[in-house]
Amino acid sequence: MKWKKRRLKKRYDEELLEVLDEKKTEWESYEALIHQTIDLPLEVRASGKIHEALYFFLLREARHRQLKRR
Repeated sequence: MKWKKRRLKKRYDEELLEVLDEKKTEWESYEALIHQTIDLPLEVRASGKIHEALYFFLLREARHRQLKRR
């Protein structure tokens, strides 16, 4: 039973790292858009903040699980 738990944890950890990379890329693109545009609609700024919050939430979860890049 322990091997099954370890295998599941490893799979979910890998998925978390993949999603973390995706969200980081999305957040960075929103940040670049915000810094390049003078008059940006409020919805775009709010969406950028949502992406930022989601990225930092996932980053905290990865740190909590003590995940590292290989």
